Amino acid sequence: MATGRLAAAVPGGGVVKERPIVMCGPMVRATMAGAKTNTRRVVRTDHSRTVLYFNESDALPQGAGWYEFKGGCWSYLRCPYGVPGDRLWVRETLWRNGGYVADGPSKVKNDGKVPAIFMPRWDGRITLEVTAVRVERLQDISEEDARAEGIEPRHNAKWPNGDPGYMHDVARRTFASGWDSINGKRAPWASNPWVWVVTFKRLELAA
Repeated sequence: MATGRLAAAVPGGGVVKERPIVMCGPMVRATMAGAKTNTRRVVRTDHSRTVLYFNESDALPQGAGWYEFKGGCWSYLRCPYGVPGDRLWVRETLWRNGGYVADGPSKVKNDGKVPAIFMPRWDGRITLEVTAVRVERLQDISEEDARAEGIEPRHNAKWPNGDPGYMHDVARRTFASGWDSINGKRAPWASNPWVWVVTFKRLELAA
């Protein structure tokens, strides 16, 4: 099975596109504080049958992506989060009577929540610019990158599924535990799936 980190080739210039991306409350706060500068999202493909032929020098079609060999032919997967220069606007959970759940309790008693997936663009307060895109195995995340995911390292966090890891990898261990709490059913840490690694910076846009 292929392993390792693969830097995605991306084109220069082009029309800037904007796409939504969902974040939970802690990640919203970390992004606003500047602590979160990258995110990992599962590459939606049949990981068990994928054979990669991909490196920085490959001449790829327009867009950040990779090739996979499946069904007897090569196919191309485009990164759903764009290319450097594109923008992402963050969808987050709202209070039904106004306000963002990430900011704290609602001022209205017994208020309900509006799931992030239903958040309209005009309520979006966070806009990000994609600065880099690559593909790598989930477990290849470094301690530094785990911190850049915006998590708060916990020394008492345990590796999921019995993965021994290294005791000094506090941020990685915390990230792995958090990953399984969200993605444990479809792409657990132990399965070491391929992931898109999207690096970004927050934009301060004029009102």
